[in-house]
Amino acid sequence: MRFRVKRFNLLPILTAVFFILIGCSADKIVEQPLECDTNVTYIGHIKPILDNSCAYAGCHVVSFRNGDYTKYSSMQRDLLSGKFERWVVKDRDMPPLIVPEGKPTELTDEQLNLLKCWKENGYAEK
Repeated sequence: MRFRVKRFNLLPILTAVFFILIGCSADKIVEQPLECDTNVTYIGHIKPILDNSCAYAGCHVVSFRNGDYTKYSSMQRDLLSGKFERWVVKDRDMPPLIVPEGKPTELTDEQLNLLKCWKENGYAEK
């Protein structure tokens, strides 16, 4: 007795997978327009975010090699160079994943929007 093995054509399946992958890679995230309702300042809005998320023992404090965020004046270099915006807003590398207990590992959308508005306001201090 002879068994016949039916051939299965993979070409349609591979073609479908190819087009699905190509279609997904063209997706773009559309950023919503930023609505800055308030005049965001370091003293009024940003310092509390930084104190809780960045400027604590072992992180962005006095003499920390990657910048001191405890005072407005000590942040100027990172603000003007774009380093702060790149790390915190664009790359979202800050705060880091490993933090002291009780500290956040990421910023909320509201906090990120405040930081973006702060930039739009020229990184105003007061």
